[in-house]
Amino acid sequence: MSDKSNPAAISELIEKIKAITKGTNLEKWESIAVSTTTFEGLETLKEKLFALGEEARAANALKNDLPQRVMVDHFFNVTGMGCVVLGVVTQGTLKVHDSLTTFPINIPTEVRSIQSNDVDMKTAPAGTRVGLALKGIQSKDFDRGYIISQKEEVAMKFNMICHLTKFTPGLGVGDAVHLFAGLQDMPATISSMAIGGKDVTQAPPGSDCTVALTTQKNISYSKNDRLLIAQLNNPKQRLVAGCEVV
Repeated sequence: MSDKSNPAAISELIEKIKAITKGTNLEKWESIAVSTTTFEGLETLKEKLFALGEEARAANALKNDLPQRVMVDHFFNVTGMGCVVLGVVTQGTLKVHDSLTTFPINIPTEVRSIQSNDVDMKTAPAGTRVGLALKGIQSKDFDRGYIISQKEEVAMKFNMICHLTKFTPGLGVGDAVHLFAGLQDMPATISSMAIGGKDVTQAPPGSDCTVALTTQKNISYSKNDRLLIAQLNNPKQRLVAGCEVV
């Protein structure tokens, strides 16, 4: 698009993007125009991406000494190996023969072997995408987003402090929503809400409120996790609120 736009139009577009994203996590993101014919701006974009990669590696390195935690996104059986899962080590350093537990189903799980990019590994630090052969559990026991770790919180009833996005039509008591914790998502119903310590039946866009809800099944989470409330039947803005469990 930058090839067909004059510099003034590009600057105008950048300002519009800033206005749209004001008050969101995207507010301070940098805009870089790249030509698809002369490739002007491409090196700047590449340098920015490489710098972000280094920041991510440094942030993951700080998590290597934390308790192991793996978020699972795929699972299947392999002949001669049994249950295999794919996922990401979100914290800690995973080792072969680690004895952990799969949550929220609370099944003891042993790591038989570890691979990353088809290379066998004895250990996998935080940030590594891994394939794990597991002992003590079957692939049919898994669902997307299950956590393999030493300890997780597991619940169906949640009390949360939530900030509603300014783009949502709002949130009300009795609303049917979906609660997301990592890659887990579960239908839920809002049972009560409060703003400033006073019970309310409706929270307007952009407001901060306390929300109590109940999910259909257990969800596993860590107290440091940020949970999301979504309304999947809303055609314009599905994301409703970001929440912290209290």
